[in-house]
Amino acid sequence: MSTLRPGRRFRTALRLAGIAAAFAAPPLAAGAVHFSRIAPLTGYAPAPAFDAPDIDVPFDPGKRTAVVVMSNTGTELTDFLAPYEVLAATGAFNVLAVAPEARITPLGAGLDIVPHLSFAGYDARIGADPDVLVVPFINDWRGAANRPVVAWIKAHAGPGTTLLTICGGAVTLAETGLLDGRRATTYWDFFAWVPRAYPAVQWVQGQRFVDDGNIVSSAGIANGIPATLHVVEKILGKAVALETARKVGYAPVAQLADPRFTLGMSPLPAVLLANAFRFDKTEMGVVLHDGVGEIDLAAVLDTYPRSGTTLTRLVADTRRVVRSRHGLFLVPRWDFASAPRLDRVVVPGARGALDDAPLAAWARDRHGVGVTYLRGDLGAPLAADRFPFDLTLADLARGESAAVARWSARGLEYTPEDPAVLAGAGWPIGIVVWPMALGLLGVALGTLGVRAVRTRA
Repeated sequence: MSTLRPGRRFRTALRLAGIAAAFAAPPLAAGAVHFSRIAPLTGYAPAPAFDAPDIDVPFDPGKRTAVVVMSNTGTELTDFLAPYEVLAATGAFNVLAVAPEARITPLGAGLDIVPHLSFAGYDARIGADPDVLVVPFINDWRGAANRPVVAWIKAHAGPGTTLLTICGGAVTLAETGLLDGRRATTYWDFFAWVPRAYPAVQWVQGQRFVDDGNIVSSAGIANGIPATLHVVEKILGKAVALETARKVGYAPVAQLADPRFTLGMSPLPAVLLANAFRFDKTEMGVVLHDGVGEIDLAAVLDTYPRSGTTLTRLVADTRRVVRSRHGLFLVPRWDFASAPRLDRVVVPGARGALDDAPLAAWARDRHGVGVTYLRGDLGAPLAADRFPFDLTLADLARGESAAVARWSARGLEYTPEDPAVLAGAGWPIGIVVWPMALGLLGVALGTLGVRAVRTRA
């Protein structure tokens, strides 16, 4: 039984609470300030001005048409790039990136794109409703700037159109009313609120994709790949879907027959510490080059920034339109001469994808680093032909920590078949030492402050 009087017990509790507050306040404040400074750099920062030249967009009237719709305010990049490559790899579609305006537009993580056509341009040139209409997650989907996106989707969802939503794209389709009374899924984090926001939709959890006739919806981000392959199978047949999976390097094709899945435990403390107390964020230069694979690019740009440890800077020899493997018009934010100081230089491809010698000289002489290639360097000793997200996650696990890599994988809703992909180091000691040091400093300063007040009294 305690011998302390009630008043003394209260003062002791108050003193302990003060010590706890003094310990917690400095790291929380420093972490919040630092997190707020880097968050905009991993999102949809407006694209720098760029006068895009007139670009010819080939169109074969003998093929089906697939439109991947996007917003000029920002579109989740893997949601956009992955289904685009899967559909293009079939060879059976004209695949078009269409937005309200055909101007330079952010995709996130510093990647900018010039859409193939504006909405008006599509209506003037193509006119017919697309055979496949892909709706990725759109930033600020309820904002005034994106009302034309919602209206255009609704107007072009014809009787012969297959609608495919990727990740949070389901909420944009829900805005049209076309999901009312239908089954759909979306990003795992959205299930906390979408049943209230869109109660007329039958929301389904625990599946990579949900097929409800002419509407197919995917769960988060990377699950858009099996969902798109499923659409390919519906339209072109199983053999074409499997061959397309082989072309893009996607091995777990059993998901097409059984889309059930579960997410692992969330290593949230790791990413909070990595975001808040890793003050030396890695500045990664990502080199755009003609012929870059869309999924290769997505794997680099969505894995590393999502971890909170890395800021990506899109660079090229000159600030020009770079054509991806299947004809997207990409624009770097920096040329080699104007690029900021970089800690890493990564090519989302293999050696020989561009002129390697000048690139190596620039990286060495200007930044003091070598050039790392996605296929051949990242994720080693994994084979270079592995699925690109395996390579980037393995590199993150070994270079940062296994917990940080698991956080990125969870955010991507991507589960590697090989557990070795996410095997890596423990937490870097620095991200633990910083908050401890700031907390102890807070206690010391608080103690000095109390003593100073008592001395004056």
